[in-house]
Amino acid sequence: MHLIKQHKDITLALPCRELHPKQLKTATSSLAQHILKILGKEPNYPKAIARQLKIHEQKIYYHIRKLEAAGLIRKQKTTIEQGALANYYVLTNPCFTMRFTEFKKAGNLSGKETCNYLNPFIKNGELDATIVMGSPDNHGKYQAHARDGKAAANLALFIGTHINYTPVPMFKLDTDVTKKDLEENLIIVGGPIVNTLTAELNPKLPIRFKNREIYSTISKKRYSYNKTGLIVNIPNPFNKEKQILVIAGLKHIGTDSAVAALFRNLEDLCQGNKHNSKIRASIVEGIDHKDNGVIDEITIKE
Repeated sequence: MHLIKQHKDITLALPCRELHPKQLKTATSSLAQHILKILGKEPNYPKAIARQLKIHEQKIYYHIRKLEAAGLIRKQKTTIEQGALANYYVLTNPCFTMRFTEFKKAGNLSGKETCNYLNPFIKNGELDATIVMGSPDNHGKYQAHARDGKAAANLALFIGTHINYTPVPMFKLDTDVTKKDLEENLIIVGGPIVNTLTAELNPKLPIRFKNREIYSTISKKRYSYNKTGLIVNIPNPFNKEKQILVIAGLKHIGTDSAVAALFRNLEDLCQGNKHNSKIRASIVEGIDHKDNGVIDEITIKE
Protein backbone atom coordinates (compact mmCIF):
# COMPACT_ATOMS: atom_id res chain seq x y z
CA MET A 1 0.00 0.00 0.00
CA HIS A 2 1.26 3.49 -0.83
CA LEU A 3 0.24 7.01 0.05
CA ILE A 4 0.28 9.10 -3.15
CA LYS A 5 0.65 12.89 -3.32
CA GLN A 6 0.76 15.00 -6.45
CA HIS A 7 3.16 17.96 -6.10
CA LYS A 8 3.26 20.18 -9.18
CA ASP A 9 4.42 17.81 -11.97
CA ILE A 10 5.90 15.24 -9.60
CA THR A 11 4.15 12.23 -8.10
CA LEU A 12 5.39 11.53 -4.55
CA ALA A 13 4.80 8.24 -2.75
CA LEU A 14 5.41 6.59 0.60
CA PRO A 15 5.01 2.92 1.54
CA CYS A 16 2.06 2.89 3.92
CA ARG A 17 0.67 0.33 6.34
CA GLU A 18 -2.97 -0.03 7.24
CA LEU A 19 -3.64 -0.06 10.99
CA HIS A 20 -6.36 -1.59 13.10
CA PRO A 21 -8.16 0.96 15.33
CA LYS A 22 -6.54 -0.61 18.44
CA GLN A 23 -3.11 -0.05 16.93
CA LEU A 24 -3.96 3.50 15.98
CA LYS A 25 -5.07 4.26 19.53
CA THR A 26 -1.48 4.03 20.77
CA ALA A 27 -0.49 6.89 18.46
CA THR A 28 -3.28 9.33 19.35
CA SER A 29 -1.49 11.17 22.16
CA SER A 30 0.61 14.18 21.24
CA LEU A 31 3.68 12.68 22.96
CA ALA A 32 3.40 9.43 20.98
CA GLN A 33 3.13 11.47 17.76
CA HIS A 34 6.23 13.48 18.69
CA ILE A 35 8.14 10.23 19.24
CA LEU A 36 6.99 8.86 15.88
CA LYS A 37 8.06 12.06 14.11
CA ILE A 38 11.52 11.89 15.69
CA LEU A 39 11.92 8.23 14.70
CA GLY A 40 10.66 9.08 11.23
CA LYS A 41 13.74 11.25 10.72
CA GLU A 42 16.34 8.78 12.02
CA PRO A 43 16.75 5.90 14.49
CA ASN A 44 16.99 7.05 18.10
CA TYR A 45 16.94 5.77 21.68
CA PRO A 46 14.58 6.73 24.55
CA LYS A 47 17.03 8.74 26.67
CA ALA A 48 18.03 10.92 23.71
CA ILE A 49 14.36 11.40 22.75
CA ALA A 50 13.60 12.43 26.33
CA ARG A 51 16.37 15.04 26.23
CA GLN A 52 15.16 16.34 22.89
CA LEU A 53 11.55 16.69 24.07
CA LYS A 54 12.56 17.77 27.61
CA ILE A 55 10.33 15.10 29.13
CA HIS A 56 11.01 12.56 31.87
CA GLU A 57 12.63 9.45 30.47
CA GLN A 58 10.06 7.08 32.01
CA LYS A 59 7.26 8.70 30.01
CA ILE A 60 9.20 8.08 26.82
CA TYR A 61 9.79 4.44 27.79
CA TYR A 62 6.07 4.00 28.46
CA HIS A 63 5.12 5.16 24.96
CA ILE A 64 8.01 3.28 23.33
CA ARG A 65 6.72 0.02 24.83
CA LYS A 66 3.17 0.77 23.67
CA LEU A 67 4.25 1.71 20.15
CA GLU A 68 6.48 -1.36 19.86
CA ALA A 69 3.69 -3.66 21.05
CA ALA A 70 1.35 -2.10 18.48
CA GLY A 71 3.86 -2.78 15.72
CA LEU A 72 4.45 0.87 14.82
CA ILE A 73 8.12 0.82 15.81
CA ARG A 74 10.77 -1.87 16.25
CA LYS A 75 14.15 -2.21 17.92
CA GLN A 76 16.91 -1.69 15.35
CA LYS A 77 20.07 -2.16 17.41
CA THR A 78 21.56 -1.98 20.91
CA THR A 79 24.68 0.08 21.59
CA ILE A 80 26.54 1.65 24.52
CA GLU A 81 25.73 5.33 25.03
CA GLN A 82 27.42 7.20 27.87
CA GLY A 83 28.30 3.93 29.59
CA ALA A 84 24.80 2.44 29.45
CA LEU A 85 22.93 0.14 27.06
CA ALA A 86 20.76 2.04 24.59
CA ASN A 87 18.10 0.45 22.41
CA TYR A 88 17.66 2.28 19.11
CA TYR A 89 14.16 2.24 17.57
CA VAL A 90 12.89 2.89 14.03
CA LEU A 91 9.47 3.08 12.41
CA THR A 92 8.21 -0.18 10.93
CA ASN A 93 6.76 1.93 8.08
CA PRO A 94 7.20 5.58 7.11
CA CYS A 95 3.41 5.96 6.88
CA PHE A 96 0.38 4.55 8.72
CA THR A 97 -3.27 4.86 7.78
CA MET A 98 -6.75 3.64 8.64
CA ARG A 99 -9.60 3.34 6.16
CA PHE A 100 -13.35 3.44 6.73
CA THR A 101 -14.62 1.93 3.48
CA GLU A 102 -13.68 -0.68 0.90
CA PHE A 103 -11.02 -0.15 -1.75
CA LYS A 104 -12.16 1.01 -5.17
CA LYS A 105 -10.55 0.61 -8.57
CA ALA A 106 -8.34 3.54 -9.54
CA GLY A 107 -6.89 4.76 -12.80
CA ASN A 108 -3.29 5.71 -13.53
CA LEU A 109 -1.94 7.14 -10.28
CA SER A 110 0.92 8.99 -11.90
CA GLY A 111 -1.35 11.94 -12.58
CA LYS A 112 0.35 12.52 -15.93
CA GLU A 113 -0.94 12.19 -19.43
CA THR A 114 1.43 10.28 -21.67
CA CYS A 115 -0.19 11.14 -25.04
CA ASN A 116 -1.56 7.58 -25.10
CA TYR A 117 1.91 6.30 -26.01
CA LEU A 118 1.39 3.35 -23.70
CA ASN A 119 -2.10 2.66 -24.99
CA PRO A 120 -3.28 -0.09 -25.52
CA PHE A 121 -0.49 -1.81 -23.58
CA ILE A 122 -1.68 -0.08 -20.42
CA LYS A 123 -5.31 0.96 -20.06
CA ASN A 124 -7.09 2.24 -16.97
CA GLY A 125 -4.15 1.34 -14.79
CA GLU A 126 -4.02 -2.28 -15.99
CA LEU A 127 -1.40 -4.05 -18.09
CA ASP A 128 -2.93 -5.50 -21.27
CA ALA A 129 0.16 -6.95 -22.93
CA THR A 130 2.69 -9.74 -22.72
CA ILE A 131 6.35 -8.79 -22.45
CA VAL A 132 8.49 -11.09 -24.59
CA MET A 133 12.18 -11.46 -23.75
CA GLY A 134 14.87 -13.43 -25.50
CA SER A 135 15.68 -16.73 -23.84
CA PRO A 136 18.86 -16.79 -21.70
CA ASP A 137 19.70 -20.14 -23.32
CA ASN A 138 21.37 -20.53 -26.72
CA HIS A 139 18.58 -20.57 -29.30
CA GLY A 140 17.42 -19.36 -32.70
CA LYS A 141 19.32 -18.91 -35.94
CA TYR A 142 22.38 -17.45 -34.21
CA GLN A 143 22.34 -19.81 -31.20
CA ALA A 144 22.64 -16.70 -29.03
CA HIS A 145 21.51 -16.12 -25.46
CA ALA A 146 19.90 -12.91 -24.25
CA ARG A 147 21.56 -10.61 -21.74
CA ASP A 148 18.65 -8.21 -21.32
CA GLY A 149 17.80 -9.07 -17.72
CA LYS A 150 18.66 -5.58 -16.44
CA ALA A 151 16.64 -3.94 -19.20
CA ALA A 152 13.67 -6.19 -18.40
CA ALA A 153 13.87 -5.37 -14.70
CA ASN A 154 13.99 -1.63 -15.44
CA LEU A 155 11.11 -2.00 -17.89
CA ALA A 156 9.05 -3.76 -15.21
CA LEU A 157 9.85 -0.90 -12.83
CA PHE A 158 8.75 1.63 -15.45
CA ILE A 159 5.51 -0.22 -16.14
CA GLY A 160 4.89 -0.49 -12.40
CA THR A 161 4.67 3.30 -12.18
CA HIS A 162 1.75 3.25 -14.63
CA ILE A 163 -0.33 0.31 -13.41
CA ASN A 164 -2.26 -0.43 -10.24
CA TYR A 165 -1.81 -4.19 -10.27
CA THR A 166 -0.73 -7.04 -12.52
CA PRO A 167 -3.29 -9.88 -12.43
CA VAL A 168 -1.17 -12.45 -14.33
CA PRO A 169 2.56 -13.03 -15.01
CA MET A 170 3.59 -10.50 -17.65
CA PHE A 171 6.86 -11.98 -18.96
CA LYS A 172 7.39 -14.77 -21.49
CA LEU A 173 10.50 -16.03 -23.24
CA ASP A 174 10.52 -15.87 -27.03
CA THR A 175 10.88 -19.66 -27.08
CA ASP A 176 7.61 -20.05 -25.14
CA VAL A 177 5.40 -17.70 -27.17
CA THR A 178 2.32 -19.41 -28.64
CA LYS A 179 0.26 -18.57 -31.71
CA LYS A 180 -2.44 -17.22 -29.39
CA ASP A 181 0.11 -14.96 -27.67
CA LEU A 182 1.07 -13.47 -31.04
CA GLU A 183 -2.47 -12.17 -31.51
CA GLU A 184 -2.36 -10.05 -28.35
CA ASN A 185 -0.67 -6.76 -27.47
CA LEU A 186 3.06 -7.44 -27.18
CA ILE A 187 6.04 -5.60 -25.72
CA ILE A 188 9.16 -7.18 -27.20
CA VAL A 189 12.55 -6.70 -25.56
CA GLY A 190 15.89 -7.32 -27.27
CA GLY A 191 17.35 -7.33 -30.78
CA PRO A 192 16.95 -9.96 -33.53
CA ILE A 193 20.05 -11.93 -32.57
CA VAL A 194 18.75 -12.71 -29.07
CA ASN A 195 14.98 -12.48 -29.58
CA THR A 196 13.51 -14.62 -32.37
CA LEU A 197 10.27 -12.63 -32.36
CA THR A 198 12.17 -9.41 -33.02
CA ALA A 199 13.91 -11.20 -35.88
CA GLU A 200 10.57 -12.23 -37.36
CA LEU A 201 9.14 -8.71 -37.12
CA ASN A 202 12.31 -6.88 -38.14
CA PRO A 203 11.53 -6.59 -41.89
CA LYS A 204 8.18 -4.97 -41.02
CA LEU A 205 9.66 -2.26 -38.76
CA PRO A 206 10.09 1.32 -40.04
CA ILE A 207 13.31 1.39 -38.02
CA ARG A 208 15.04 -1.96 -38.14
CA PHE A 209 18.26 -3.91 -37.73
CA LYS A 210 20.36 -4.32 -40.86
CA ASN A 211 23.93 -5.62 -41.19
CA ARG A 212 24.66 -5.10 -37.48
CA GLU A 213 23.41 -1.52 -37.65
CA ILE A 214 20.12 0.21 -36.96
CA TYR A 215 18.64 1.49 -40.19
CA SER A 216 15.85 4.05 -40.49
CA THR A 217 13.60 3.70 -43.53
CA ILE A 218 12.28 7.15 -42.56
CA SER A 219 15.52 9.18 -42.64
CA LYS A 220 17.61 6.62 -44.59
CA LYS A 221 20.28 6.96 -41.89
CA ARG A 222 22.30 4.19 -40.27
CA TYR A 223 23.46 4.00 -36.66
CA SER A 224 26.21 1.71 -35.37
CA TYR A 225 27.09 2.97 -31.87
CA ASN A 226 26.64 0.09 -29.39
CA LYS A 227 24.58 2.18 -26.96
CA THR A 228 22.00 2.92 -29.66
CA GLY A 229 18.51 1.50 -29.33
CA LEU A 230 15.15 1.70 -31.03
CA ILE A 231 11.59 2.02 -29.76
CA VAL A 232 8.96 1.17 -32.35
CA ASN A 233 5.19 1.13 -31.86
CA ILE A 234 3.34 -0.59 -34.72
CA PRO A 235 0.06 -2.42 -35.37
CA ASN A 236 0.38 -6.12 -34.66
CA PRO A 237 0.76 -7.88 -38.05
CA PHE A 238 -0.75 -11.04 -36.51
CA ASN A 239 -3.86 -9.14 -35.37
CA LYS A 240 -4.52 -5.62 -36.65
CA GLU A 241 -6.67 -4.83 -33.60
CA LYS A 242 -3.62 -5.13 -31.35
CA GLN A 243 -0.28 -3.31 -31.09
CA ILE A 244 3.36 -4.24 -30.73
CA LEU A 245 6.03 -2.21 -28.96
CA VAL A 246 9.61 -3.21 -29.80
CA ILE A 247 12.34 -2.07 -27.39
CA ALA A 248 15.76 -3.19 -28.55
CA GLY A 249 19.39 -2.23 -29.13
CA LEU A 250 22.40 -3.26 -31.13
CA LYS A 251 23.75 -4.82 -27.93
CA HIS A 252 22.23 -5.29 -24.49
CA ILE A 253 23.51 -1.83 -23.47
CA GLY A 254 21.56 -0.42 -26.42
CA THR A 255 18.42 -2.11 -25.10
CA ASP A 256 19.21 -0.54 -21.72
CA SER A 257 19.30 2.84 -23.49
CA ALA A 258 15.89 2.24 -25.08
CA VAL A 259 14.33 1.38 -21.71
CA ALA A 260 16.00 4.41 -20.11
CA ALA A 261 14.40 6.59 -22.81
CA LEU A 262 10.96 5.45 -21.64
CA PHE A 263 11.78 6.66 -18.14
CA ARG A 264 13.46 9.91 -19.10
CA ASN A 265 12.07 10.95 -22.46
CA LEU A 266 8.53 9.62 -22.70
CA GLU A 267 7.12 13.03 -23.66
CA ASP A 268 9.71 13.31 -26.45
CA LEU A 269 8.78 9.85 -27.72
CA CYS A 270 5.16 11.00 -27.79
CA GLN A 271 6.10 13.49 -30.50
CA GLY A 272 6.82 10.66 -32.93
CA ASN A 273 9.80 10.40 -35.26
CA LYS A 274 11.62 13.70 -35.89
CA HIS A 275 11.31 13.22 -39.64
CA ASN A 276 7.69 12.07 -39.59
CA SER A 277 5.71 12.74 -36.43
CA LYS A 278 2.93 10.37 -37.52
CA ILE A 279 5.27 7.40 -37.11
CA ARG A 280 5.94 6.23 -33.58
CA ALA A 281 9.42 4.96 -34.17
CA SER A 282 12.46 6.49 -32.48
CA ILE A 283 16.19 5.93 -32.30
CA VAL A 284 17.85 6.78 -29.00
CA GLU A 285 21.45 6.88 -27.87
CA GLY A 286 22.56 6.34 -24.31
CA ILE A 287 25.40 8.16 -22.61
CA ASP A 288 27.33 6.53 -19.78
CA HIS A 289 29.16 9.45 -18.18
CA LYS A 290 30.79 7.39 -15.42
CA ASP A 291 31.68 4.43 -17.64
CA ASN A 292 30.04 2.07 -15.15
CA GLY A 293 27.49 0.42 -17.43
CA VAL A 294 24.64 2.69 -16.29
CA ILE A 295 22.92 4.99 -18.77
CA ASP A 296 22.98 8.51 -17.32
CA GLU A 297 21.56 10.49 -20.23
CA ILE A 298 19.56 9.90 -23.40
CA THR A 299 19.77 11.63 -26.77
CA ILE A 300 16.89 11.22 -29.19
CA LYS A 301 18.57 10.79 -32.58
CA GLU A 302 15.28 10.69 -34.49
